[in-house]
This record gives sequence, C-alpha cells and structure tokens, in this order.
Amino acid sequence: ETLKAVGMEKYAKHSTAKLSGGQKQRIAIAGIVAMRPSLIVMDEPTANLDYGNMVRVVNKIRSLSNRGFAVILTTHSPDQAFMCESTVALLKGKKEMVFGTAADVITEQNLYDAYGIDIKVIEYYDPVGRLVRMCTPVLE
Repeated sequence: ETLKAVGMEKYAKHSTAKLSGGQKQRIAIAGIVAMRPSLIVMDEPTANLDYGNMVRVVNKIRSLSNRGFAVILTTHSPDQAFMCESTVALLKGKKEMVFGTAADVITEQNLYDAYGIDIKVIEYYDPVGRLVRMCTPVLE
C-alpha cells in the first residue's frame, strides 16, 4: 500500500542497490508512511537528485501533507518552497528568520539577503490556470 502511494509498487521485489537516487528516496518515504508518524522531518530530501526525481519527490511530499501528515523539510532550493505550497521559514544570515507563506517569504529582497545574489521571482500561469512561481538567478 505504501509503495503504491509513492509510485514504487512495481519495485517491491527489487534490490534497492539497483535503484536510482530518486527511486531510493521514494522507497524511504514509503517506509516513513508505513510507520504512520504524526510528524515527518526530512533533511534535504531532494539533495543530489536529477530534476525529474526532485519533482517526483516533492510531489510525494506534497501528497503526504495533503493526506494529513505534518511535514518539515529543509532545502537549499527556494523553488521547492513554492512547489510545496505551505508555510516557509527562510534563514537570512545567522540570526534572522522570516516566516510565512511562500509568496510572502520567497521574495527577491529576502533571497538577496539570504544568498547575497540577485534572484528574480518569475510568475506565470500554467495550462490549467494555476499561478506558478519560480526563481532564477541574475547572471553577471
């Protein structure tokens, strides 16, 4: 049941040694779900994943949240804060933290304060009419 929830049911009898990083991460998420915790804490769950697997893992995390799990995760990708559509805490320097919705926290000024580079927040509407926000650095 939990492997199906993360789209990995066809790998139930496979060795994890032959799976990709994204597949292994989804298997790990299935293991967490099987334990039925009230809170899931993930430290950079998409680190070292290719773009496709990063999106798949973030989608599974959103699905967990939508199913009633409380999820806390860390990331170095501000785009993922927009993708998760949840409450965000952004560390700005060593002592300051900004807390609120992704739209309120992931701003060009806050990103500059956090990373020390100019980053543009781009908004557009996807084919089904949802507002999508994403970040792109201003290259020198």
